[in-house]
Amino acid sequence: MTRLNQENIQARNGRRAVGGIAVFTALLVACGGAPPGATESRGWTVGGSQTPSSGVGAATATTKGGVAAGPGAAAGQRPGAVSATMTGVAMMGALPSGPGLMGVPNFDGQSSEQVFSQTLYPILRQRCSKCHSEPPEGRNQMPLHASADVKTAHMWALSKINLRQVVNSKLIERQNMEGHNCWGDCKQNGEEIRAAAQTWADSMKASLPVSTMMTPPGDITEAQVLQWIMADKAKNPGDPQFIKYASLHRIYNAHDASPDDMNTARTGLSKILNSTSYSSKLVNPVAIDEYNMVYRFDIRDYWGAGRGGRAADAGATWARIIKGNFNADDQTPGPNTFANKDTPANSLAKMTPTFPNIAGFYPDYVDAAQLGYSLSRPDVYADVMSLGTNSAFLEASLGVKQQGIDTWKFVTIDDAITINKRMLLRTDSSFGYFWKGVDPFGQSPFIFYDRPIPEMDGFSLVKTTPVFATDGSYRMDNGLSVDANGKLVGGPQAQASEMIFSLPNGLQAYFVGGAANQIRVDAFPFIVFDPRRGGPSPSGFRIGPGSELRLVTPASCMSCHMDGPNRAVDDMITYIDANPTKFDAATVARVRELYPDTEAVGVQIEKDRTIYTKAMDTIRNTMMVGMEDKTIYREPIEYLFLSAQKIFKYNPSASN
Repeated sequence: MTRLNQENIQARNGRRAVGGIAVFTALLVACGGAPPGATESRGWTVGGSQTPSSGVGAATATTKGGVAAGPGAAAGQRPGAVSATMTGVAMMGALPSGPGLMGVPNFDGQSSEQVFSQTLYPILRQRCSKCHSEPPEGRNQMPLHASADVKTAHMWALSKINLRQVVNSKLIERQNMEGHNCWGDCKQNGEEIRAAAQTWADSMKASLPVSTMMTPPGDITEAQVLQWIMADKAKNPGDPQFIKYASLHRIYNAHDASPDDMNTARTGLSKILNSTSYSSKLVNPVAIDEYNMVYRFDIRDYWGAGRGGRAADAGATWARIIKGNFNADDQTPGPNTFANKDTPANSLAKMTPTFPNIAGFYPDYVDAAQLGYSLSRPDVYADVMSLGTNSAFLEASLGVKQQGIDTWKFVTIDDAITINKRMLLRTDSSFGYFWKGVDPFGQSPFIFYDRPIPEMDGFSLVKTTPVFATDGSYRMDNGLSVDANGKLVGGPQAQASEMIFSLPNGLQAYFVGGAANQIRVDAFPFIVFDPRRGGPSPSGFRIGPGSELRLVTPASCMSCHMDGPNRAVDDMITYIDANPTKFDAATVARVRELYPDTEAVGVQIEKDRTIYTKAMDTIRNTMMVGMEDKTIYREPIEYLFLSAQKIFKYNPSASN
């Protein structure tokens, strides 16, 4: 891999980046298609000789005095884009959430790199370089925080470690909470990373930026919030039935909210509004007070148009939102139950005192944490997003083509979030990308390594095998239907399916389905798990005590997918290469048509992530105030709903 242009990452004198990393142009093609000179790898566009000048994929940032432009940056100007080369194929390794500290004038980049090389870097090199470094040593899996080149590793580590609040850094969360490739006990591994990062941070305190945001002299009272709202209504009468207010003052009054936390909350407020909207335009709410604590927004900007149903009527959608999460947590009691009644038709029973979970929806405003919480609960989200009851309906409504396997590209992943390996599929939708997973229920050997050419039914569902025979054993032939040539033509669909798709505004939405026809499941019980709510049991399936803490759509999805589609590698081509005699030549050739290798998968994911990060730039450049570093180090919607659970003291339940 060609080394990153280090002169563009850090000035030769080492003091700081001149122009920062904010002057790069993305090398990805525009979403609309490949530019002249683009090459194809396994059928996916992986690069091009021209850079788009505008639109999705255009990623040139402006600078002001060598510093990445902030809130005034025009749409499409992406601070922090860094070009990389992947075995000669141009791709973009864009920083996920802003230009980072290297774009801050007074940050001592040289000293930071030196301390990093002596503290966190040795751990990353030892534990992460197999994937997160360049070939031939690694798999070029971004972020390249374990690169053999310390400058490259330092840049990427700065995007994942908040030197002002180390404990809230994504890199630490990946270990101690998400359990990502632990080398021992995950909690201890996370603590090892935290301790090294804290030593690094402590040495850099003198050059870290501080907030210039004006802060209130004490707690913000209810009376003060209402006064601000009354004054704003007098100045901006508008259409009062559509104008709403959201306040962050309870988060601020909690006393443990730092300037970074408040900026995370502000970003989360805009992100949750726009993440539940089918509008083609991103709209940030507007602060009405000098402390940026109370925000005004017009519900027509988010829910005045949509795919249909309630989302087409802003007033009806808002009425649904303020009812709260009242259709969840319906699960038959018992320590060892597989019961799952969170499907739309039968999720009406309530078994917890926390519902309808609408505390904070006051007459004159909504609490911002509570709004983030409510919009990220399963049944509220499903109604607002018009998700429907099954994946076939969803795909059709999004314009996903139903033309067999050649419409899709496939990836297999050995390191999955389920009880087994998983398959991923990608195709285009009307709004951009559409990804979905195929997670077989069975704990048998991964079927797609025996049958690598996928077969689909008429609803673009990949056919899998049954889970168990009637005698409790796993049988490959149980319940399958084949034609005269032995080709699979039918059979039970024993799988979970998680879908991630672009919204018109560039953010993304989520759907989880399960069983025969991928019926929508708002809180998946025992196959797919959220590491924040407990991992699988020793048997693989999540049963018994704690199993009610399920993966929740969309809250769990939002927590993990902080920067859009998560990066992945393709293990199918690796498997094919490692087993050269297992399949005939025709099968191998067909597999290579359908499955991009890791290189092409990486480029496609970066292209899709660019759609998402461009949208997030529009949000954070406005919503993050008083701080030169506009990097988001933790998921902002997650911060809102965790704050709501703390402030309003919600009891743990299936969707809390």
